Amino acid sequence: MLRSISQADGSGRGRRRAARAAASSSTTGGQLIGLLPDPQFVQATTRLAPGDALLLYTDGLIEARTADGSMLGEEGLVRHLSTHSARGADSLLATVHKLFTDLGTGVSDDTALLALSVPPRRTQLPAQENW
Repeated sequence: MLRSISQADGSGRGRRRAARAAASSSTTGGQLIGLLPDPQFVQATTRLAPGDALLLYTDGLIEARTADGSMLGEEGLVRHLSTHSARGADSLLATVHKLFTDLGTGVSDDTALLALSVPPRRTQLPAQENW
């Protein structure tokens, strides 16, 4: 089962989350990939604006145990990502890697991650001087 978290930087237009917010996208009803002969897949659509990022992950991430023995859960992941200023896919993956390192032996299941991001809008470049 694949799950997702999207992170917005608040710079786009239209329906937006709060600046630098992380939010979970539901994929309820999905099945394990490669286990069943006729799996049923869930389809979800989201639109990323310039500066937004999307993290796709398997359940090993949110089933990791925290220092007090409780599962990280989606809420814990959203809370963690909301407190870090990851910009772009590389930074988002680095933030999750740091979380893995901090959890240490609490991570006991295999985990797959995929991060995608849309570059922020380029600001207008200063006028060039004529020589």
